[in-house]
Amino acid sequence: MWTSLIRRSVIIFCSVLTSLVFGTSAIFAEDVPAKPLATGATAAPVSSPLVGFWFVAAKDSVIELSTCTGSADGSPGTICGRIAWIRDPLDASGKLRRDTKNPDRTLRNNLLCGTAVLWGLTADDKRAGRWRDGKAYIATRGLRVNPRVDLAGPDSIRVRGSIGPFGQTEIWTRADPAGPWKC
Repeated sequence: MWTSLIRRSVIIFCSVLTSLVFGTSAIFAEDVPAKPLATGATAAPVSSPLVGFWFVAAKDSVIELSTCTGSADGSPGTICGRIAWIRDPLDASGKLRRDTKNPDRTLRNNLLCGTAVLWGLTADDKRAGRWRDGKAYIATRGLRVNPRVDLAGPDSIRVRGSIGPFGQTEIWTRADPAGPWKC
Protein backbone atom coordinates (compact mmCIF):
# COMPACT_ATOMS: atom_id res chain seq x y z
CA MET A 1 0.00 0.00 0.00
CA TRP A 2 2.73 2.49 0.93
CA THR A 3 4.67 1.57 -2.17
CA SER A 4 1.66 2.30 -4.36
CA LEU A 5 1.04 5.63 -2.59
CA ILE A 6 4.67 6.68 -2.93
CA ARG A 7 4.72 5.63 -6.60
CA ARG A 8 1.58 7.70 -7.33
CA SER A 9 3.03 10.69 -5.47
CA VAL A 10 6.23 10.52 -7.48
CA ILE A 11 4.28 10.27 -10.75
CA ILE A 12 2.13 13.29 -9.82
CA PHE A 13 5.21 15.26 -8.73
CA CYS A 14 7.02 14.44 -11.99
CA SER A 15 3.97 15.40 -14.07
CA VAL A 16 3.61 18.74 -12.30
CA LEU A 17 7.34 19.43 -12.55
CA THR A 18 7.37 18.59 -16.26
CA SER A 19 4.41 20.93 -16.89
CA LEU A 20 6.05 23.74 -14.96
CA VAL A 21 9.40 23.31 -16.67
CA PHE A 22 8.28 22.68 -20.24
CA GLY A 23 4.90 24.44 -20.43
CA THR A 24 2.38 23.43 -23.04
CA SER A 25 3.65 25.11 -26.19
CA ALA A 26 7.32 25.82 -26.54
CA ILE A 27 9.29 27.70 -29.12
CA PHE A 28 12.82 26.40 -29.17
CA ALA A 29 15.56 28.96 -29.61
CA GLU A 30 19.28 28.96 -29.08
CA ASP A 31 20.40 30.86 -26.02
CA VAL A 32 24.15 31.15 -26.53
CA PRO A 33 24.76 32.77 -28.94
CA ALA A 34 21.32 33.80 -30.19
CA LYS A 35 21.74 34.90 -33.79
CA PRO A 36 19.99 34.36 -37.10
CA LEU A 37 20.82 31.05 -38.76
CA ALA A 38 21.79 32.81 -41.98
CA THR A 39 25.22 33.67 -40.54
CA GLY A 40 26.19 30.03 -40.04
CA ALA A 41 23.93 27.80 -42.12
CA THR A 42 22.37 27.76 -45.53
CA ALA A 43 19.56 25.90 -47.18
CA ALA A 44 20.70 22.33 -47.68
CA PRO A 45 20.00 19.95 -50.48
CA VAL A 46 17.08 17.75 -49.56
CA SER A 47 19.23 14.90 -48.26
CA SER A 48 17.40 14.46 -44.98
CA PRO A 49 13.67 14.01 -44.46
CA LEU A 50 13.94 16.68 -41.73
CA VAL A 51 14.94 19.44 -44.16
CA GLY A 52 12.06 21.84 -44.68
CA PHE A 53 9.53 23.97 -42.82
CA TRP A 54 7.65 22.62 -39.77
CA PHE A 55 4.70 23.92 -37.76
CA VAL A 56 5.21 23.44 -34.01
CA ALA A 57 2.39 21.64 -32.18
CA ALA A 58 0.46 24.82 -31.33
CA LYS A 59 0.69 25.99 -34.98
CA ASP A 60 1.83 29.41 -33.71
CA SER A 61 5.28 29.28 -35.30
CA VAL A 62 7.20 27.61 -38.12
CA ILE A 63 10.72 26.21 -37.76
CA GLU A 64 12.97 25.85 -40.81
CA LEU A 65 15.28 22.83 -40.54
CA SER A 66 18.35 22.59 -42.78
CA THR A 67 21.84 21.11 -42.84
CA CYS A 68 24.36 22.88 -40.57
CA THR A 69 27.41 24.29 -42.32
CA GLY A 70 29.83 25.34 -39.58
CA SER A 71 30.95 25.12 -35.97
CA ALA A 72 28.84 28.12 -34.90
CA ASP A 73 25.65 26.14 -35.42
CA GLY A 74 26.85 22.55 -35.36
CA SER A 75 29.21 20.31 -37.31
CA PRO A 76 28.77 20.31 -41.09
CA GLY A 77 26.18 17.73 -42.10
CA THR A 78 24.21 17.84 -38.85
CA ILE A 79 20.69 19.29 -38.70
CA CYS A 80 20.08 22.88 -37.60
CA GLY A 81 17.02 25.09 -37.55
CA ARG A 82 15.69 28.56 -37.02
CA ILE A 83 12.39 30.22 -36.23
CA ALA A 84 11.10 31.17 -39.68
CA TRP A 85 7.70 32.59 -38.75
CA ILE A 86 5.67 33.52 -35.65
CA ARG A 87 1.90 33.98 -35.86
CA ASP A 88 1.96 36.90 -33.42
CA PRO A 89 5.36 38.54 -33.98
CA LEU A 90 4.49 41.55 -31.79
CA ASP A 91 4.40 41.59 -28.00
CA ALA A 92 1.72 43.33 -25.90
CA SER A 93 3.42 46.72 -26.39
CA GLY A 94 3.40 46.36 -30.20
CA LYS A 95 7.13 45.68 -30.53
CA LEU A 96 8.76 42.67 -32.18
CA ARG A 97 9.06 39.72 -29.77
CA ARG A 98 12.44 39.28 -28.13
CA ASP A 99 14.13 36.46 -26.23
CA THR A 100 13.20 37.99 -22.86
CA LYS A 101 13.64 34.83 -20.77
CA ASN A 102 17.16 34.04 -21.94
CA PRO A 103 19.35 33.27 -18.90
CA ASP A 104 22.10 35.38 -20.50
CA ARG A 105 20.88 38.92 -19.85
CA THR A 106 23.00 40.28 -22.71
CA LEU A 107 20.94 38.21 -25.21
CA ARG A 108 17.46 39.17 -24.01
CA ASN A 109 17.14 41.96 -26.57
CA ASN A 110 17.66 39.60 -29.54
CA LEU A 111 14.69 39.13 -31.88
CA LEU A 112 12.95 35.78 -31.49
CA CYS A 113 12.00 35.44 -35.17
CA GLY A 114 15.04 34.35 -37.19
CA THR A 115 16.84 32.99 -34.13
CA ALA A 116 18.72 29.71 -34.45
CA VAL A 117 16.82 26.85 -32.81
CA LEU A 118 17.61 23.13 -32.78
CA TRP A 119 21.24 22.67 -33.83
CA GLY A 120 23.82 19.95 -34.15
CA LEU A 121 21.36 17.04 -34.47
CA THR A 122 23.00 13.87 -35.81
CA ALA A 123 21.38 10.82 -37.34
CA ASP A 124 21.20 7.91 -34.91
CA ASP A 125 23.32 5.03 -36.25
CA LYS A 126 21.25 2.47 -34.37
CA ARG A 127 17.74 3.66 -35.20
CA ALA A 128 16.64 4.87 -38.62
CA GLY A 129 14.50 7.98 -38.58
CA ARG A 130 15.96 9.36 -35.32
CA TRP A 131 18.24 12.35 -34.75
CA ARG A 132 19.89 13.15 -31.42
CA ASP A 133 22.94 14.65 -29.69
CA GLY A 134 22.00 18.21 -30.60
CA LYS A 135 21.11 21.18 -28.45
CA ALA A 136 18.06 23.37 -28.02
CA TYR A 137 16.71 26.15 -25.86
CA ILE A 138 13.07 26.65 -24.88
CA ALA A 139 12.66 30.40 -25.19
CA THR A 140 9.28 30.48 -23.42
CA ARG A 141 10.96 29.03 -20.29
CA GLY A 142 14.58 30.09 -20.59
CA LEU A 143 15.76 26.47 -20.42
CA ARG A 144 18.44 24.59 -22.30
CA VAL A 145 17.32 21.06 -23.19
CA ASN A 146 18.57 17.95 -24.97
CA PRO A 147 16.48 17.34 -28.09
CA ARG A 148 15.62 14.14 -29.89
CA VAL A 149 13.71 14.08 -33.18
CA ASP A 150 11.93 11.03 -34.63
CA LEU A 151 10.08 10.67 -37.91
CA ALA A 152 6.42 10.13 -37.07
CA GLY A 153 5.28 9.96 -40.70
CA PRO A 154 6.08 11.51 -44.08
CA ASP A 155 4.79 14.91 -42.93
CA SER A 156 5.25 14.82 -39.16
CA ILE A 157 8.08 14.58 -36.67
CA ARG A 158 8.14 13.92 -32.93
CA VAL A 159 10.34 16.49 -31.17
CA ARG A 160 11.31 15.74 -27.56
CA GLY A 161 13.15 18.11 -25.25
CA SER A 162 14.43 16.73 -21.97
CA ILE A 163 16.43 17.64 -18.91
CA GLY A 164 17.62 14.45 -17.26
CA PRO A 165 14.68 12.06 -16.92
CA PHE A 166 12.06 14.81 -17.42
CA GLY A 167 10.85 15.75 -20.86
CA GLN A 168 8.04 16.75 -23.13
CA THR A 169 7.23 15.67 -26.67
CA GLU A 170 5.49 17.64 -29.41
CA ILE A 171 4.38 16.56 -32.87
CA TRP A 172 5.41 19.02 -35.58
CA THR A 173 3.76 18.91 -39.01
CA ARG A 174 5.31 19.82 -42.34
CA ALA A 175 4.44 23.30 -43.61
CA ASP A 176 4.13 24.27 -47.27
CA PRO A 177 7.57 25.51 -48.36
CA ALA A 178 5.87 28.19 -50.47
CA GLY A 179 4.20 29.68 -47.41
CA PRO A 180 4.91 33.17 -46.09
CA TRP A 181 7.67 31.92 -43.76
CA LYS A 182 9.71 35.11 -43.53
CA CYS A 183 10.51 37.05 -40.40
